[in-house]
Amino acid sequence: MFVHATLVAILSTVIVLLCQAPVYAASEPEVRVSRSGGSLLANAEFVVDAPRAEVVRAFTAFDRLAELNPSIVASRAERLDDGEVRVTTELGDCVLMFCKSVTLVERVSVLASGNIRSEVEAAGSDFRRGSSSWTFVARGAQTVVSYQSSMQPDFWLPPLLGRQAMQSALKRQVAASIETLERRYNECASCAQ
Repeated sequence: MFVHATLVAILSTVIVLLCQAPVYAASEPEVRVSRSGGSLLANAEFVVDAPRAEVVRAFTAFDRLAELNPSIVASRAERLDDGEVRVTTELGDCVLMFCKSVTLVERVSVLASGNIRSEVEAAGSDFRRGSSSWTFVARGAQTVVSYQSSMQPDFWLPPLLGRQAMQSALKRQVAASIETLERRYNECASCAQ
């Protein structure tokens, strides 16, 4: 996704993706957040201990994003005639003492590779513009997930809301999402045996 709504929104692109429990990720998530003009830029890379197909399936279950991320209040998906999906995500979270609820509307493309690209639709959204991409690379029984986004919010963000606070919040969300994905995969794998 940003936690202060923009951070949350970016991750929820699906973000994509959280719960609140210890993280058993294969590695510490790498997260970078910055501001450029009126846009918030986020990059994240993390490893999930689950096969690529399972991770892609979780990230493309657009109607069920709230199950993966406690900052996502609800998500709705509408299949479009051109094969893309309009995803509307209701988000709410706090960074430091700044709390915000926002709506993010995106036109999402799931590429043949399983990777995801999205563009913000300003109509009905609390964002003027933005885009994001998710890539999924198999590494043995694990999946390396890379996320990049640029979002321009259509709401005020306190200038004192520092990059470090936003970065920490996003990292917390990513870590929780990893835990949720891995727990679900392990539960399903043990049921199948």
